[in-house]
Amino acid sequence: MDQLAEQILRDYKWAMDELIERELLIDSNSLIPFVSHQRTVLSWSGNAHLSYLFDEYTNLDSYRAILDRRDFCFCFSDGGLVQIRYDIEDRSILSHRLCYFPCPFSFVPEDSEGIALAELPLLFSADELRFRIKLASPIRFDFDAELADDRHAHSHVSFNKESCRLPAYGPVSLGHFLRFVLRYFYETEFSALNEWEDLKPRLYRRTLPYPPPHKLHLETAASYS
Repeated sequence: MDQLAEQILRDYKWAMDELIERELLIDSNSLIPFVSHQRTVLSWSGNAHLSYLFDEYTNLDSYRAILDRRDFCFCFSDGGLVQIRYDIEDRSILSHRLCYFPCPFSFVPEDSEGIALAELPLLFSADELRFRIKLASPIRFDFDAELADDRHAHSHVSFNKESCRLPAYGPVSLGHFLRFVLRYFYETEFSALNEWEDLKPRLYRRTLPYPPPHKLHLETAASYS
């Protein structure tokens, strides 16, 4: 298996163990290597077909479909979902999909006792569901080394709608992504981010021209792996 894939797997297992120990997860799937010739795909499933999520806007049905199909790596205690997929060859990232999908409705642990999270919204009355619904947008970090044009940088961050893409410097490391999710969505529940020395942000390579052809873009600071 590719050395970079092995490193990402080690980082993932370490992060999952930490999150479980801190009781931040209510469900999780292992990151599994699927090896074919010189290429390694890291994903929660070999059948992770996500075309049903690529509508212009996301909705409650999309969230429930992710849960029903178990198309996630982490399900946080508030129902937020994380998807992680890397396509790797010759110690280089060919593509990735890193997505944080916030839960689109509010609930407390007592609500979901003995009930699948995907079924919970169906038990709310129409009035209660209107009160609990949250207008929260998924945030997706995508990278494709073979695709770039005027509207798609090799690496970009999509949020709110499919056409809203912020160009990024290059492929995003697992350390960058998970630290971003914890820092900006779970800061109250997780206060030990500075102690995560075993999950470092890593800088792989830059694919966005510098200076970039965009006025706004996503940059980072970290040491090269």
